[in-house]
Amino acid sequence: MLLLGGRPTLVPSFCGLLAGLLYQLNVCHVRRLLLPRSLCRFCHRTLGKLLGAPRGPTVRLPAGRAASALREVTGASPQALTAEPPSEAHVAQLAEMGFTREQALEALRATHNNVDRAVALLLG
Repeated sequence: MLLLGGRPTLVPSFCGLLAGLLYQLNVCHVRRLLLPRSLCRFCHRTLGKLLGAPRGPTVRLPAGRAASALREVTGASPQALTAEPPSEAHVAQLAEMGFTREQALEALRATHNNVDRAVALLLG
């Protein structure tokens, strides 16, 4: 933006770079600052929809813990949370990465058949 936008973008670009630098250096303990919940909810509802933010926080679990964690949080089994079973192609893809079939099935059920999230869950 700084290089391609020309003169009108110099000030916003400089301010963004300065804000990022201040955050990285933790000047005035800026990382400890908390925003009011009402402001967070407002931003999530408006900007979250525009930017495609996920619905909730992402939780990383060690391999083999996805199903038990889902039962603890929701009280339901992973099979109850998804209507369609994990595809064999996705299971094979995870198996090629070195995970067992059971780990792959559990992770795919927990992530509603999303391979990328299943990998993150298994590696996290």
